[in-house]
Amino acid sequence: SFLLPDLDNGFEAMRKIMQEDLNPCLARLYDPIETNSQLFKYHLVTPSSRKKMENQPGSCYLILGFDGKGELVDLLHKWAHDNLHWRWLENLVAA
Repeated sequence: SFLLPDLDNGFEAMRKIMQEDLNPCLARLYDPIETNSQLFKYHLVTPSSRKKMENQPGSCYLILGFDGKGELVDLLHKWAHDNLHWRWLENLVAA
């Protein structure tokens, strides 16, 4: 899962992922209202992720899921992290 500064950057990240043919089996972008909701912050993310989210108001939460053999899933997740991080991405989950 990743934290992006705003919804426009979230859409851009998802567009880039699809244009690179990563084809995640799951791609869910939460808007700032959902990302900053009490239910979301206190029941759906880890305490360390919650702290990062609280330091970035207006941010959006992106969940990507990849399907396949472990090595392939690891490679796709690494690609997403390496190629999106340069611009605005903060990885919330250790690989």
